[in-house]
This record gives sequence, structure tokens and C-alpha cells, in this order.
Amino acid sequence: SGYKMARSLGLSIVPVLPALTPLITFEELGCLTGIRCEASMKLISGDKTVSSSRGELQPYEKGLSGICALDLSSDACRLMHAGNKVYAEVDFFPDFDDDVFRQFIEYRIKSYPDRNINEIFTGIFHKKLTHFLLSGLDCRDNDFMDRLLISVKHHRFQLSEDMCNDYSRA
Repeated sequence: SGYKMARSLGLSIVPVLPALTPLITFEELGCLTGIRCEASMKLISGDKTVSSSRGELQPYEKGLSGICALDLSSDACRLMHAGNKVYAEVDFFPDFDDDVFRQFIEYRIKSYPDRNINEIFTGIFHKKLTHFLLSGLDCRDNDFMDRLLISVKHHRFQLSEDMCNDYSRA
């Protein structure tokens, strides 16, 4: 009622948008419900990183929750409200840079030649997350390591404007 009263007095109102809310993605993530992992996340609009955060990530059916997602939600809502496409780029293995991660995985593959690629990630990621990150990848492809790097270290989720109208979890 305060906003209605302020408008009636002729005051301009800054758009009210949810904050500290989960990020809703176009990609359905029910397959990851129930897991938690350490991650870093960048909020990207156009070719620019707008903000970033690191902390626990909790995927759920409609998107991404947890500290790093909540930290970025206010910026994401403002950008989408202004008509921008916004992406959350997740690094599921934030302790290693790209080159060290690649070397680490190559070392594990060489060290355990009898293991399949899912088994190479035992102890690194939850089984659900391993399945999600490796989905659509074939370790026999020449560009497997490049595609794995993108999936694990630069996984992009397009965010949905639905989160700008949902105050139920904000």
C-alpha cells in the first residue's frame, strides 16, 4: 500500500523486484535436486561479466539456489527487467583454473586406464552432477577435453524472466 500511496502523491517509484531469490533457468534441473556443491558463478549479459560470487550451489527443479545464486539474483532481475538476456556461468570446480583442471583430468585418465569416464570423476562430483556434466559428451571425440572444460568450468544457464515476478522464495 505504501507504493500506491507514494504514486498518488506524484512520487516516482523505482521498479520493485525480488532479491535474494533463486535463479530460474530455462533448463529444467530436477535431475540435480538434492545435491550441494561448492561453485563459483558469474552473471553475464552480452559479452560482459556483471557480477560474480562463490559459495554453495544448490540446484533445484526450476534453477539454481544457494549462496552464489542468491548473491547474483538482484543484479539478474534488474538486467532482465531492462530487457537484457542474462546468463549464469557456473564453475563447478572453482579451485583449479582451466589449465590445471585439464591436467588433473588427463592425469586421472592416464592413471586409471581401466575406468570409464564416469568413474574418473568418482570422489570429485556427486554421481548426479557427474551424469549431468558428462551428458552429451563422448570421450572418444577429438574435442572431448575442450567440451568437458566448457561443461565443468563454464557451464552456462540462460535465466528466465519468471524470477522477476516471483516473490514466493525471495
